[in-house]
Amino acid sequence: MITGENRGGSVINAGASVLTSADAILEAIFNAGVKFDEKDIPEEDRYIFIRPAQYAILVQKKLIVDQNTGNGSLPKGVTGKIDNFNIVKTNHLPSTNITYAGGATTPKNTYHGDFTNTVMLALHKEALATVDFKGLMTEVSRRPKSFDYLITTRIAQGHGFLRPECAVEISSASNESVSPTSATTPTVSTEPTTPTDPTSATDPTTESTEPTEATEPST
Repeated sequence: MITGENRGGSVINAGASVLTSADAILEAIFNAGVKFDEKDIPEEDRYIFIRPAQYAILVQKKLIVDQNTGNGSLPKGVTGKIDNFNIVKTNHLPSTNITYAGGATTPKNTYHGDFTNTVMLALHKEALATVDFKGLMTEVSRRPKSFDYLITTRIAQGHGFLRPECAVEISSASNESVSPTSATTPTVSTEPTTPTDPTSATDPTTESTEPTEATEPST
C-alpha cells in the first residue's frame, strides 16, 4: 500500500485485540471513517473488507444486530452498514509478506507488501482503477493432425492506484513505542569490591628460592 497521511493511504495499528474483540473492530472501523473524513473522501461507496473470523465476531455484537439501533441481522448473519461503510466478508485479503523480487522461478510482484498483520481494508471505489486494453477474446482453431480443437482465450488488462488516500489498512500490529527504560542495559555494580587477601591467593611466583647444596670438588 502507498502510505502517507496527505495524499497516500493510511495504516491504523489497532493492536492484537482487533483479532478477537468486537469493540476493538468497531473502534478501528470508526477510526477509518475519521481518516476518510479528514481527507474529504465521499461518504458514499465506502467499503470495509474483513476476514471471516472477525466478521463472525462483529455480527454477534448486540449493538449492530439490535432492531432499534442497528441494521444487521443475527439470523441472516449480516452486519449491515457501520459508520456508512458497507461490510464485505472476504477470503481474498493477503496475509503474508509478499516481496517484490520473487525467486528464480517467480515473477516480480507489482503489488507487494507485508500483509502479515492485515485484518481489514477500508476502501472507497475511487482508490483503484482497472483499464481494459483488449476485452476477453476467444478463438477456436482446428488441429487436423490430432483431430481436435485448440481454444485460446486472452485479455489485456491492467490495475493500479487511482487515489491512494481512499485506502486505509487496519492492522493488528501494536502502535506502542518501546520505552527507553524497557530496553536491556548492562548493569553496573556500585558496591565496593572486597579486597583480596594476598595471603589467600596463590602467588604464581612462589617458587623455592633456597640455594642448592654445592658439590665439593674432588681432590
